[in-house]
Amino acid sequence: MRGCKVYATARQVEKMQGFSQSTIKMMALDVTDDEAVRRVVKTILELEGKIDILVNNAGVLAHGMSLPDLGWRDLFLTRIQSF
Repeated sequence: MRGCKVYATARQVEKMQGFSQSTIKMMALDVTDDEAVRRVVKTILELEGKIDILVNNAGVLAHGMSLPDLGWRDLFLTRIQSF
């Protein structure tokens, strides 16, 4: 990570507390919320001037076929809208 500034996002920032690099800047973001994505990108661009590399690793963990309707919707939107 020499020379890189890394911003990591998640719906629940507290779940990223185990990251080993203290230089990683953590921000809350729900990738299914278009306005939230615009706000985070705008914030990073204002702070850094540009984004050189973007890694999209959004996902939702689902167990079995017994997800409630909202669970399936959440899973679908995260996987489809995060591209």
